[in-house]
Amino acid sequence: MKKIILLYLSLIFLACSQEENNNALTPNTDIIIGRWEEVLNQGSLYEQITWTFSSSGEMQLEFEDDFTAFGEWSKVNSTANTYSFSFQQYPDAAKRTFFLVLTFSSNNTTVSITDDSSTFHWVGNRLLNKIPE
Repeated sequence: MKKIILLYLSLIFLACSQEENNNALTPNTDIIIGRWEEVLNQGSLYEQITWTFSSSGEMQLEFEDDFTAFGEWSKVNSTANTYSFSFQQYPDAAKRTFFLVLTFSSNNTTVSITDDSSTFHWVGNRLLNKIPE
């Protein structure tokens, strides 16, 4: 009888341990996912630009009511905080892919895009604030 009870308890323990392991393997949500408002300087052509990053890897840039750019984003695994953005820089431009390093604040409510690349001058030196949901 003791062997049956020990076997039963062992099965319960293994079942619980397996469930905890499955939860540990669930991928984390990337901190970039959500809506971000760009901090614009006085020389900007726009009063508001909103960046939206979805968990499915889609991104959207809304320029007031003028224009909305659609594209894709992904995190580059080999380098910390390096992301790939693929979208049209301007309405009549070809879709291009850019690799940028993003610097997140300690509480992940602000992100700086400080790329000096001449190929992506439009996005360099941008500051985004997370829009609370």
